[in-house]
Amino acid sequence: MLGALAGSYVQNSINAIYFQSWTGSVSITSNKLITLKATVLAQTTLKPLYGILLYNTSLDAPKGQVAWVANNFISDFSYTGDAASYPSEINGIAIDAYGQQVNVWFNTIYINNTNITSNPVYGIRVYDDSLQSATLMNNIIVNTVNHDSAYAIYRGSNNTGNILTSDFNDLFVAGANAYVGNFNGTKCKTLANWKTASGQDAHSISVNPANPFGGPGQFKSVTDLHWVSTPSSVFAGTPTGWYPKDIDGDTRSSTMPYMGPTRPVR
Repeated sequence: MLGALAGSYVQNSINAIYFQSWTGSVSITSNKLITLKATVLAQTTLKPLYGILLYNTSLDAPKGQVAWVANNFISDFSYTGDAASYPSEINGIAIDAYGQQVNVWFNTIYINNTNITSNPVYGIRVYDDSLQSATLMNNIIVNTVNHDSAYAIYRGSNNTGNILTSDFNDLFVAGANAYVGNFNGTKCKTLANWKTASGQDAHSISVNPANPFGGPGQFKSVTDLHWVSTPSSVFAGTPTGWYPKDIDGDTRSSTMPYMGPTRPVR
């Protein structure tokens, strides 16, 4: 568990978990990345904050490596310092991995920073690297930031062999000025717009699981993304054959696993 993390910029970004140019298969599972705070000092350029960043842009790196990102809580990221005068971007999960396969399953991302007033804020960002494949399944992605560069999901330009497969997710934005997604430069205000532009998420929903926090069938709090009680069946995902247990080590339903890292409270 990584909780209440604090730091200041010394290079290009601050990251809770960062993997670069791995070989074989890597698993990033069962982490609680909660309250990641960046103290921004004398900032003059955009410097992103990442919950989980998978990075591989070398053309010479081995192709076809696999990363599994599953059963993670990511929430309550913020800036202090001069962020108000020069805001920086926030990314819950970012996939910037040329030539690799990244599977993002059963994660909950809650983006709630209010200091960010103009620069990008992404729940999940899939960069436009060539030959990269990303599969997003059974995730809950909530972005409450209210401006026109806030997205639940962002997929960049469609470069050669860049494949996105996404379904059975909850993609929710609270702000009237935010967008559910951006696909290849097309801003998608609603889930229906996103489905049309991307051809993805046929079975996904756009429902707020934190309204209010602590309510029946809702999340407990911004720093505890467990369900208070069994949520609505609209949050039911799809069996994957992988990760039969949740972040707490409890066995999921084999026929109707719920989205996010935890199974419903019994």
